[in-house]
Amino acid sequence: MLMLVRGTQRRPVTPPEEAAVDAPPWAILCPPGTVTVPAEDARQALAALAPGTPVAVTTNRPCSRRALRRLCAAAGVRVDRELVALPSADRPLVLFDDDAHSVARFWTGIAAIPPAPGWVTAPATVVLAVAARLPWQWTGTAAPGRVLIGERR
Repeated sequence: MLMLVRGTQRRPVTPPEEAAVDAPPWAILCPPGTVTVPAEDARQALAALAPGTPVAVTTNRPCSRRALRRLCAAAGVRVDRELVALPSADRPLVLFDDDAHSVARFWTGIAAIPPAPGWVTAPATVVLAVAARLPWQWTGTAAPGRVLIGERR
């Protein structure tokens, strides 16, 4: 099941019955007719799209926030929403908006350590506690899965 976090709310997302089996789970958050473009192929693909076309630019590269934003700006894409997709944009288990409230909700209400021996859970608990206290921007910066949803200008 895919979990969507927006602000302080958390809710399961159920795709509509007619949704394509091949479509990534985050596609249900996009307007109808959205063209998905991997960041690696984006320059030429975005240039070929007509103005007003809804697009979703995706990447699985860690630390790609700034590069993806620059790519969209250079290609004439107005970004309406930025999503962090974990563990990847191709097969996310968790999606959340790249904003302070959603990131905080992810660290305090969703991220958890699975049952394991104490020698594993003790260091993992420390890492989770430190991650929850770091500035929210680092999560979206470091996360590998990223989806920018917008419209070609």
